[in-house]
Order: sequence, then C-alpha cells, then structure tokens
Amino acid sequence: MPETQTKTAREEFLDDVIVTAIEGGIGYWSVCHSYKWQDQPEVTAVIQEWDEWEDKAIGDKITVDRALIRKGIKQVLSGEADVAASMVKLIAGADKTNDGGDIDADAADVIVQAAVFGTLTYG
Repeated sequence: MPETQTKTAREEFLDDVIVTAIEGGIGYWSVCHSYKWQDQPEVTAVIQEWDEWEDKAIGDKITVDRALIRKGIKQVLSGEADVAASMVKLIAGADKTNDGGDIDADAADVIVQAAVFGTLTYG
C-alpha cells in the first residue's frame, strides 16, 4: 500500500484556497486547463486568462499551486496589491490561523489576482 502523507495545517490551508479559487473564485476571468485535487499531495491547477470579448484564452498558462498562493497572500498583506482594508483583514486573519474556511470565493479570487497580476485587475 502506498504511504499517505498527512498535510500540515499550512499545506491544507493553501490547498483549500486553491480549491476555492478554482471552484468558485476565478472562473469569470480565467479558463482552467487542468485541475488535480483528489488524492494528491498538493492541489494544483493550470489556468489561463480569458478574453470574453475575443472568446479565447490569452497570455501564458499559469500554474496555481501553493507557491502562487503564498505569493498572492504576501502581495495582499504587504499592501503591494491595492486591496480594500476589509479584505486584507479577512485574508490576514485566515492566514494567521490557517483557516481555509474563512476564505470565500471573493477572497480566493483576490489572492490569485494579486499573485498573477500584482493587483486586482478584474471584479
């Protein structure tokens, strides 16, 4: 039988943010090419920005993984991404406690956009 590794609370939190982003947060501005979440040591997805006017994917494909989520959280918490104070507070609280249940689709969207674009581009 293959060994299963137990995820740390931090890994679980980061994976939860990815799941929330892919399943509810970023679908209005991106297309998902692949998504691995079940029975995986780390949740990952490959997305691409979607141009609704041209009805096609644009730009490079982007891997959404724990590193990208960490980058997005850092951008939000440092103030580098222009995000409303209430959203910064929500993300900071969830980040501090590793509680993915506190990250809704809007917050997950903000985190991914901050990582990908450096600021909020959509929504």
